[in-house]
Amino acid sequence: MSLPLKKIVSKNIKSIRKRGGISQETLAKNSTLSVRYISKVENDPPDITLCNLERIAKGLGVAVSELVQQQFQDIPTLSNKEIKSVEYSIRLLQSLIESLKKE
Repeated sequence: MSLPLKKIVSKNIKSIRKRGGISQETLAKNSTLSVRYISKVENDPPDITLCNLERIAKGLGVAVSELVQQQFQDIPTLSNKEIKSVEYSIRLLQSLIESLKKE
């Protein structure tokens, strides 16, 4: 199940900001938006305009696309049975590849 776009953008902004060691105050200054607005975007996402999305991306030093794409951590985890099935499939493919290399 994928998250609504507003939640994805909100999570990405907060994650990228924290990963970069950027405070909300610095992001607000760099994007010419208020600290209150940045906080709201990160915690209770409003409908954000494309203009403000571009300003935030610029303030973070990233492309807008990084703010709107769903990150891998949002993918649900697999059960042990599913993991074993994937591992088995990988081993079969590796075996097939090795046999094809010998031909």
